[in-house]
Amino acid sequence: MTPDPDTRLNAQELARQLAEKRVSVIDVREAMEFAGGHIEGSVNVPWYWYATAVAAVPRPI
Repeated sequence: MTPDPDTRLNAQELARQLAEKRVSVIDVREAMEFAGGHIEGSVNVPWYWYATAVAAVPRPI
């Protein structure tokens, strides 16, 4: 089943899906911003690295 890109999740549903490894969150901020606080389980890939690093993002997407 392909996820609907227009689906919106509340914080609790996002946390559940992250725990079940059903979704991945990519935080594209700079490393120092990410270090200041982020969603637990998210992956930091600064926007300028995204194109080359996307292969390293955990699956499923």
